[in-house]
Amino acid sequence: MANPSENIQEQLAYYESIILKSTDAKERVHAIGRYGTICLTNRMHVNLEWSKEGLELARQLKYHDGIRNCASVCGYYYAVHGDFATSQEYFFEALEAGKHSDNITDYSAMLGNIAANFEQMGSFEQSINYVKQAIEINEKHNAKHLLVRNLAVMANVYYALEQYDKSKEYFEKATILAKELNNQSAVAMYVGNIGHVEHAQKNYQSAINHFSEALAINESLNLDMGIANNNGSLGKAYHELQEYDHAFAHLERAIEISKRTNVKASASNHLCELGSIYADANSGYFDSEKAEQLLLEALAYAQSTDSKSVLLKPLQTLSKFYRQTKNWEKFAEYIDKAHETEKEVRNAESIKAATGYEVQKKLATEEGARKATEKILHNILPQSIAERIKNGEEKIIQKFDNASVLFADMVGFTKWSEQHTVDEVAETLNQLFNLFDELATEHGVEKIKTIGDAYMCVAGLPEPCFDHAERIALMAIAMLQKVKENFPNGEIKLRIGIHSGEVIAGVLGKNKYAYDLWGDTVNTASRMESHGAENKIQVSDIFKNLLSDKFTFEERGEIELKGKGKMKTWFLIAEETL
Repeated sequence: MANPSENIQEQLAYYESIILKSTDAKERVHAIGRYGTICLTNRMHVNLEWSKEGLELARQLKYHDGIRNCASVCGYYYAVHGDFATSQEYFFEALEAGKHSDNITDYSAMLGNIAANFEQMGSFEQSINYVKQAIEINEKHNAKHLLVRNLAVMANVYYALEQYDKSKEYFEKATILAKELNNQSAVAMYVGNIGHVEHAQKNYQSAINHFSEALAINESLNLDMGIANNNGSLGKAYHELQEYDHAFAHLERAIEISKRTNVKASASNHLCELGSIYADANSGYFDSEKAEQLLLEALAYAQSTDSKSVLLKPLQTLSKFYRQTKNWEKFAEYIDKAHETEKEVRNAESIKAATGYEVQKKLATEEGARKATEKILHNILPQSIAERIKNGEEKIIQKFDNASVLFADMVGFTKWSEQHTVDEVAETLNQLFNLFDELATEHGVEKIKTIGDAYMCVAGLPEPCFDHAERIALMAIAMLQKVKENFPNGEIKLRIGIHSGEVIAGVLGKNKYAYDLWGDTVNTASRMESHGAENKIQVSDIFKNLLSDKFTFEERGEIELKGKGKMKTWFLIAEETL
């Protein structure tokens, strides 16, 4: 079907006529998919009923391209409206249909959509898994228009994890690629996002420079929302620097555009920021009456959004204002409202965090147990191993000639746990292990398992790599740093052992799958840990020789290891290597 015109409205009219008049089911499905895609691409209203009708027809016809296109449009619709569980249901259906496409980038687009949803849901590990697959495909096939979006998804994940340097790195890559594609609106978006990263790191002048650059682009494109957002961000940054004249000018412009375009959440946010300046006795603009007026207006806009997270800021700011002005009756009223709203926001975040489970539940109910099992496998097994099990393999055993194994144990944890509640102990362990899991992802290391308060991981498998020793060394150093940050008084310390060599790895059995390691290298790494020292990384002579030109080591000497006799060992010097 030929493209009827370069004009968006003419294209929509063309496909609409086919949807309304054609008696050919496949032609109608194609037209519905194209109509929805054009609407999404240009940020226009989507006709959800048409998209659902097209999807049902495509299912009946077993028309895979039609299923992919219509399911994608439905998925986008629900994602925009915050229903990520339903959105993922459609995106996974589109992903399955995409497997039948001759165009591998169609499949990668679905991976990117799923990754973006998981990022919004707070399922960051899932998001990284999917976006990495998408990035790999897009780089291989030079699909820059998809790659740029996936780089931004990865940047957003790292921003949410407060890994700001990594976030900035990916936003900068996305910016460079958007410039190559001459996609100026995307350039403005990513430059502005770099500004938000700098703001989060309190680099306010750098943030202002980036927001100003993004604003100039959006002004050249006449994009109202971009202009409003950039002005609001500039106003907030200038407020932090106490440059109130600049803050006022930008916030007033942001408010004017947000009101004119009826973007209520943005209007509320910008009004709240401006009101807080009027409420600040040190700003030189102090005006209690004006501050109250603006904050109540911000509250009214927030209440009209039906968003508790948007509502929370004006309620908190108003309660602070009334406390400052010693209006205790109003303070009591708004602090109660703020606390109640905060509880509701937390509950909503809990529901959002649990959406991954809801996605799996819907997949099991509506798409069959096979897909649910597939999702679970990817959660508990390395990607390549999960794929082999999905393909029918029941026993997976491999020998790897070169791998590096790490064992870590928390020294003093038993004594510390005796002085804390069960909930506190569980929360602390969960927090630390989650941090270790993030480090494993960052350094390209495979987590194997946790045993009580011990942690085991490996580099060099299931995908062999030449730099396995370096990866595990960096992982060990970072783990020590994380424990020191969380227990600055030294009540808990980490003891780490590492050895390199040949290992056997695999999955045995049909139930309760677990990927595990066996062999002398594993046993030796365990002994390196158990015979090690607090806040030290003890490594074997073999491991040290792999990295002696890149890291600093301190000779410990020979130690007696049960079942192995005397072995020469070293301490990897973390402080000098960080």
